[in-house]
Amino acid sequence: MHIWICCHFVAEARAAAVGVPKRTPVTIHAFPACCGCPALPVAAIRTQIATIPAGEPVVWVGGICLQPLIKELADERRIQFHLLKQCFHLVADPDWVDAQLREGAYLCTPGWLADWPDHLARLGLATPEMAQDLFGGSIQRLVLLDAGQDPQAPARLTALAAHVGLSAETVWTGLDYLRLYLFRLTEGKDAAAASNHPGASRHPSLSKEGIKPARYIAFSPP
Repeated sequence: MHIWICCHFVAEARAAAVGVPKRTPVTIHAFPACCGCPALPVAAIRTQIATIPAGEPVVWVGGICLQPLIKELADERRIQFHLLKQCFHLVADPDWVDAQLREGAYLCTPGWLADWPDHLARLGLATPEMAQDLFGGSIQRLVLLDAGQDPQAPARLTALAAHVGLSAETVWTGLDYLRLYLFRLTEGKDAAAASNHPGASRHPSLSKEGIKPARYIAFSPP
């Protein structure tokens, strides 16, 4: 099985896949993080998929960025799309994630933090003054969802917090939630029917499993 996941989550996905009991091999691929703008490159995606043997399943997991693909790749009947209402639902309990967002948290992954200066620069927020004006309006704090795959992530969070003038905290998510999600994918428990039309299934409801993130450190910028 070949699973495509946003590059901001791919390191955690590959680590989680190692511990997934599976009947067939699983390969995790990364697609660029564009959040729908610009759209993912359909021609390049077709080229990638064409290199995969016909009998091997192809699964795409993502949020709004996949919406155009479902239409553009309607003729690729081998592809299964799994839509997330919120991309962070991939790594933590959806109810907890949604509560954090309602409370004004700006959630970060290690993958996003790895290039946070470039992300802000593309938004026109390269200077602390401009970043603080935007972030200070509706965002109360920064929250790193950490699964222990990037030892530099906490330091990058500290730098970002100082840049935008907000408090920050790290929440340990681990890999269990993501691993369970991948296990359900490999077992086909939430897969769209690839034999008919490439449909889009929703994120499997895992909150009943009781896998909750645990906060372990909080700090404020100097």
